[in-house]
Amino acid sequence: MKRNKNILAGFVSALVLPALFLAAILLNAKRLKPSGEEKHPYLKPSTQASYIRLMESFSKELEPKASDYPCWYGGSYTDWGVLTICITPSYFEPERLEAIKEHVAIITLGGNIRYEPCKYSYRRLSEAMDILNGILLSGQTPAMADSVYGIALSGGKENRIVTCLKECTNESIIEFKNSFLNSVPDSNCIVFTQGFPAILE
Repeated sequence: MKRNKNILAGFVSALVLPALFLAAILLNAKRLKPSGEEKHPYLKPSTQASYIRLMESFSKELEPKASDYPCWYGGSYTDWGVLTICITPSYFEPERLEAIKEHVAIITLGGNIRYEPCKYSYRRLSEAMDILNGILLSGQTPAMADSVYGIALSGGKENRIVTCLKECTNESIIEFKNSFLNSVPDSNCIVFTQGFPAILE
């Protein structure tokens, strides 16, 4: 009988202890759970919704054409829950900028939005990107294609086209530029870096 009691006590302990441990974890998780709006700087629903509405105002296509982007738009990015929209120089003047702000406010339904100047429009960068991709995929410049890991259009903060070379030397950059010098109107919008990780940043 005593043995049966010990077995029963052990069985109860095996059930109760894990249950108490789980309850402690859940209680602690409840205390740590943030209240109110999501506090992650990049995942605020309002910021994401504003960005989506802005993009859909340009085009509802999965892959918009370069001409779909307005001349004033230079890209955008989120930073600590704020949607930053980059504006080209000629449109960053007070009157034009105010008109853009009113236009964007109607599209995005408000939200936490700020504006900053940039050099290149997203349309211009997209056009240059299309030219570069066309040259690389044409097969007419195999050496150039072989020297590249990838090309990325980086709007917003960077406001450039980032070309990732296998060997980022002065010679390889000059050789690469000479391959498209007559095709891209402003090659200064293209920057070079070595390797492919930078293309993912």
